[in-house]
Amino acid sequence: MPMLIAEVDFSGIARALGAESAIIRSLADLAAVTGWIDAGAKGTFVADCRITSSVRAPWLSEWMQASQAAKAAEAG
Repeated sequence: MPMLIAEVDFSGIARALGAESAIIRSLADLAAVTGWIDAGAKGTFVADCRITSSVRAPWLSEWMQASQAAKAAEAG
């Protein structure tokens, strides 16, 4: 069963603590990071990167298959 984590507004928490921050859902959202860097990159920037379970890096799928195969081999 996959681990599901409720969405947390880390960007809002970061701003409340005085950091610059942005929610990143797409490559276009990274413009906020570029803007912060262009302005001198003062302080802390938190990139609250949102992910989806429907998009996986190839290595993650390979690792998951290997892990499941190892568990099955241990179980006999």
